[in-house]
Amino acid sequence: VAIRKLQDMVGFCETHACRRAVLLTYFGEGYHEPNCGGCDNCASGRKTMDGMEVLKTITTCALELSENYGVSYLADILSGSVDEKISGNGHDKLACFGIGKQHRRRQWLFWIRELIYCGYLTSFGMKYPVVRSNARTREALDGKIPVMIGEPDFQAVLTPGSVREEEPVYSANLYEILRDIRKTIADDEDVPPFQIFPNRTLKEMATRLPRSRGELLTIYGVGEHKVSRYGVQFLDAITAYADHRQTIVMKAHKARL
Repeated sequence: VAIRKLQDMVGFCETHACRRAVLLTYFGEGYHEPNCGGCDNCASGRKTMDGMEVLKTITTCALELSENYGVSYLADILSGSVDEKISGNGHDKLACFGIGKQHRRRQWLFWIRELIYCGYLTSFGMKYPVVRSNARTREALDGKIPVMIGEPDFQAVLTPGSVREEEPVYSANLYEILRDIRKTIADDEDVPPFQIFPNRTLKEMATRLPRSRGELLTIYGVGEHKVSRYGVQFLDAITAYADHRQTIVMKAHKARL
């Protein structure tokens, strides 16, 4: 329960939507005005968008998966990302797989969380939270209430000239450190290492060097449950590596002075 409340608080802080609407929705009330004019998001002139088509797409995907999967997994399916778990489940053959591949995975993560924060979808469950529709979902899809969500502050659409899911240029040393941590956890839990995190996730960690829980959640293959369960170990290793590298750089710089 405590972890779930912490996740709700993080969501409230990170959302781009009207905080008044998010807060009232959290306590079971509705608020359908596009701009309250009082919270920091509305007062700062943040951009909003009609999220109806996004909600339809995400809801369709969640239903095709029997509403049994979380935010990260849905984003993988919608963006057409393939890993061992998705192919093993046969979900790369679903009609909804890759239906939103014109958008980055990061975009789908943002949209799904925005819709949850605003009450249009529900994150159900404590240990393994899954995305499910609710009464507000049905109201929105029936056209009874508008679907207004915040726009992200990063490029949402893949342009013809942009690179899609390139193999990252990562630190080989950090990657090996993360592999060792993953193996230790996998041995302790008696599961294959890829069930902890696939190689692609470790490479992205070693490339982007996430330093917080929020940054870790933007990494491919990382969801709320895995952050809660394994996040500290990987973040500690990344932070120690980054700090050590910075120390070396500073020493080299001083030596040149």
